[in-house]
Amino acid sequence: MTGSKELACVLLASSSLVFLISHICVTAMPIPSCLVGCFCWRQEESKSKEDTKEQKASEKSRRRERLQSMSVEEKAAEKQRKEDDKALKLNRKCLEADALVKRLCARFTLACVERPVVLTAIDVEAWEQDNQKVTEIGVAIVKFPIASVASGDSIATNVTDTKDLVTKDCFRHRHILIREHLELRNGRHVEDNKDNFMFGDSEVLCIDDAVSELAFELNAADFIVGHAISGDLAWLRKIGVNGLEANSKALQSRVVDTQTLAYAGGGISTECMPQLGLRAISSKYALDPQLLHNGANDAAFTLQVMLSQCGQKFSAPVRSHSQHKLSAAYQAAWVEALARLNTEEREGIMREHDLQTEVEAFARLITMSCNESIDEPGDSNLENKVPSNILRFPAELTAKERKIVHTAAENLGLQSQSENSQDGKRFVTICAPGAVPGFETSNKPPLGKKTKMTKKQRKNAARQGQDTENPNRCGNQGVQRRDGDWDCRCGALVFARKGSCFKCGAVKDDQNSSKL
Repeated sequence: MTGSKELACVLLASSSLVFLISHICVTAMPIPSCLVGCFCWRQEESKSKEDTKEQKASEKSRRRERLQSMSVEEKAAEKQRKEDDKALKLNRKCLEADALVKRLCARFTLACVERPVVLTAIDVEAWEQDNQKVTEIGVAIVKFPIASVASGDSIATNVTDTKDLVTKDCFRHRHILIREHLELRNGRHVEDNKDNFMFGDSEVLCIDDAVSELAFELNAADFIVGHAISGDLAWLRKIGVNGLEANSKALQSRVVDTQTLAYAGGGISTECMPQLGLRAISSKYALDPQLLHNGANDAAFTLQVMLSQCGQKFSAPVRSHSQHKLSAAYQAAWVEALARLNTEEREGIMREHDLQTEVEAFARLITMSCNESIDEPGDSNLENKVPSNILRFPAELTAKERKIVHTAAENLGLQSQSENSQDGKRFVTICAPGAVPGFETSNKPPLGKKTKMTKKQRKNAARQGQDTENPNRCGNQGVQRRDGDWDCRCGALVFARKGSCFKCGAVKDDQNSSKL
């Protein structure tokens, strides 16, 4: 991708140069300043990229020369110095996290109905093809204690001390879809869960109204919570939210990052670092995170993670599925969004939207039929009221459209499967879980993006001689063990046809190798 951009810059600069030369030769008219500026800017950009490459290459060469000139003792001392610096930074993070948890718990202890604690978690989602365009803003708010809890009207059966209880009524969630960017969807690099808000109904606002609403919510908060919150605050500053100055000490005293809190408590060392992903931290506290990369869902789980990290008891809010597509405001905004697309993009998005809407309508009918069966168990005509509990899509669906149906059904808790007919056509069928005997889904992993190993994980896997995703593969180079391959004492895997180790030069013998 980078190479194509550089090629485009070179071609544009070359075309500009040709135009300038021809302009000088043909006419004596002055050259437009905008073309001269464009040409000069392209030259400067190309030169700066070349300078950056040269600097990186020279730095890498100096580091290599320095390592080669060091003795064994100096290398060991350098390694120990790096380990000490790493341990010092980790200790500083742990102390900072412990102090923050202590300060938050002290504020929670002082909470009362007259002076409740207000925590506001935020998460911003941007378009993956242009991260300057914000598409979603998620807000999750908890205010405790409230009057009903303090008076004893709402008490959980498993909690005896109501002072430490945050009930479901204390939570409030908002999912704001930016009207100007409603047609922009992710899905190439991150999951597209824009329409899968689980704690209410999404709302469509223009960016100016969203900025006003968000500023109001943040000003009322005692603490602003986020997961890697610095990026979210930077996005909010760009769209014009006031009161979020980067160097403000008042703001810094109110900001809480769940990644920082992850270092609180004992058992953390350079060999045992905490996992910092939102899904990993949420799973650690058994919060069952679902449909992440939806702005409001991320904010909701971030808030629950923060309460768990501080040891605050709470009852998790009820999960549902957003019905925002049925509102007149969303439908009007959707028509405007489609008008901003070209014909091909409009047809593709409309097709995807229609398939998702069909699956959602089927899910609502299933829910209504279940409610009617509970409310009217003795109604003999109930079967005539309930629609078919199976929905089969036509065979004309493409592979991409079948994946859309499977994903939409999975997000709504429905079962789905693809099957081939006798004439070789492939159908997609969905139904309610357990509604049809013998209807089973395949034991495949979720349809979201595959989990990729980090660079450090690949390095550790290569050091151990195996890839964690495929035990039959060795290291991060994808080398598969074959009959006759042998392991040298130095840890290298050597091909069967080699009589000596390529790494240490040891000769193959019964004592030096072990065949697999």
